Amino acid sequence: MDDLKQKSLNARLRKTNLTVFEARDGLVESFCLTNRTVIDGGKTVVRHDPKACELDRMTEALAKATFRETGGDYHLPTLENLYKVKDILEAKLKFNARPQEIYRRHQTACQQLLEKASIPVFDHAEKK
Repeated sequence: MDDLKQKSLNARLRKTNLTVFEARDGLVESFCLTNRTVIDGGKTVVRHDPKACELDRMTEALAKATFRETGGDYHLPTLENLYKVKDILEAKLKFNARPQEIYRRHQTACQQLLEKASIPVFDHAEKK
């Protein structure tokens, strides 16, 4: 079975720009997928088994707690919140001490998500 988180993250990465909400969700997806890969010894998990689902729930809860710790709001994130939470979560999960290939893949995905959320979205109705 294909992994829904991976499909969702891939779809976000293909978009030209993202809302902060889409970027937040993409970051959390990347953290979940990377954490699963690290826990499973470098193998990419492409199915939702009970172990992966529980790990995802714990990772998502940690992300929400990190938003609160930084004074941010998970439900109303700012771009600044997203950058802070990303850095703190990476430190908490010790991603930089993990295999570099896995860490680089996560870093690349996060950077793309944050850059896409940084692109100003103009009201097309005003551009007549």
